[in-house]
Amino acid sequence: MNRYKGLAYLAGLVVVVPLLTYNLTIRKTVRMAHEARKGEREIVVLQGHGEVDPVEKSKPSLQNGDIITRISGGGCTVIKYTPYITESRNELTVHTAQLVLGGTYKNLLRLVERAEEESRLVSVEFRNIKNELRATLIFQEITGG
Repeated sequence: MNRYKGLAYLAGLVVVVPLLTYNLTIRKTVRMAHEARKGEREIVVLQGHGEVDPVEKSKPSLQNGDIITRISGGGCTVIKYTPYITESRNELTVHTAQLVLGGTYKNLLRLVERAEEESRLVSVEFRNIKNELRATLIFQEITGG
């Protein structure tokens, strides 16, 4: 049996080392490459080179300020609302809106939670300006088609 012990170790190394190498290093790289390819396909679709899933399209609520009525209240004041068109291609339009609110931290957090449930909230930034806490919310939606 001692005669084949070295051969068994060699066979174990030939099988075990590649499996460990794959599991500890290469597997993450393969997964990241797969996710990158998936992201590239989504970008191509959003750039108008393919069909957009109907679920992604919605009725415009950022243009007419409907988002304010859906999420407002709760002790927060609307300081500024700025809707604009970010991009328009092949019958699809990306609408963006900036909403600046003032109030207490607790009320602003409740409103941010409501905004996440009601619409496509992209970014939130809190600032303290002249001893008043303000939250800047950025919304985006895709319309058209």
